[in-house]
Amino acid sequence: MKYARGTPISWLISCPASDCNFKANLKRASMSELKLALEEIPQKGNKTKRAAIEGEIKRRNR
Repeated sequence: MKYARGTPISWLISCPASDCNFKANLKRASMSELKLALEEIPQKGNKTKRAAIEGEIKRRNR
């Protein structure tokens, strides 16, 4: 699925987890955007990115 350029979800899907834009948009994204990003990001080759998003979801659920 194609997402509007510059939105948090597009940054989460397209940037590496070490990028400062990924980290900033990880904090800016809504809970639904985080969950949608997890669905869009493939399991293989994205372990760190998925872990960062899952960690943010857990942090917000506390």
